[in-house]
Amino acid sequence: MKFLYLLFACTALFSNECFLEAKAGYFLPTGSRFKKVFSGSGIYGLEFDIHVKKAVYSWMGVDYFYQSGNATNGSSGNIQMARLNAGLMLVSPYFEKIQPYLGAGPQLTYIHTHTSAPTLIHNQGNWGAGGLFRTGVYIKPFCHFLIDIFANYSQQTISMHQTKRKPVTLHKADVSGFSFGAGLAYRF
Repeated sequence: MKFLYLLFACTALFSNECFLEAKAGYFLPTGSRFKKVFSGSGIYGLEFDIHVKKAVYSWMGVDYFYQSGNATNGSSGNIQMARLNAGLMLVSPYFEKIQPYLGAGPQLTYIHTHTSAPTLIHNQGNWGAGGLFRTGVYIKPFCHFLIDIFANYSQQTISMHQTKRKPVTLHKADVSGFSFGAGLAYRF
């Protein structure tokens, strides 16, 4: 309830367009180790956007990804990834119903991995910082709704150094990748 109050307060305070969007897409990793074990899967998110000035919008969002897989040694595992991102977008003001956009901003990511391999640490988790680059098109079919068709690239490497109960293996998890999908937003 407090979140809805915040949305309405945003619109009144800024007197600008704001919208809340639910998104779903396919995450395609680009890191070789990640691709070998987990491949791609669905990614889901929520995003809040505010019109700042002329063609400039800002956004804040959260995404969630889960995938299970099997390593070459026969062990199984899974990865959970939560991403918090924000940034600025340039939205083309030249078309009324279809508006292409470009954007970029920082991203914080938390990953948690679990494996059944006896020689590896069974549970690991850590935070890392990276960037998100976005492109897409907003389609305004009617009144307060809009459809977002997007293609994003996330550049992200997270240090996974741990020393608990196992020999230390120094590595970084490259969780970079492309996300393709669509979203449905309500404009305030």
